[in-house]
Amino acid sequence: MPYELPSDAPATFPTQDRLEQGLLLSIIVHAISTLPAEEVHDEYHWRGAALEILDYNETSGCLWWNQERVIGAFLCCESEYSPFGENPILPYDAEEFFATAPADVRVIAREKLLPEFVNWVGDPVEVDTAYVNGTTNQLDDAFFVPVITAAFWSDGEVLTSGKSWADVYRNGAHLLRREF
Repeated sequence: MPYELPSDAPATFPTQDRLEQGLLLSIIVHAISTLPAEEVHDEYHWRGAALEILDYNETSGCLWWNQERVIGAFLCCESEYSPFGENPILPYDAEEFFATAPADVRVIAREKLLPEFVNWVGDPVEVDTAYVNGTTNQLDDAFFVPVITAAFWSDGEVLTSGKSWADVYRNGAHLLRREF
């Protein structure tokens, strides 16, 4: 997988402060350097307290803040945790990425973040056919589920997860490589 943690990067999770400073700088640079009608390679969209990020390399992320926490979820289609591809992981439960998180993080993830990542996990031919025929309203809703491949949340000033930082980075948080 091409998204390994850089060899000179610390193996530990970064701090929430480093993430916030990096995001602020990145958003400012992006706004200044993107000319009107220029092809954009990544996007930042604010929706209330949530920042959605898309990088056009089939990776997306959503970060959510309140006064006590930052919570992030990511989807990388190339991830080993992705239910897409030749060997899908079904049934798929995105909430497993928050299994070790405090209760308040799990509630916020369920209500604020995971709805941003709803995808079709059924037969790709079936969804393509339905799209072409204009019959997507007839697809089984059970196959539309939130899909993420990495997550983190703040615990005090440090970001953490149920997985190692290298695993979180490789499977989606690499989307924030410039910000870190």
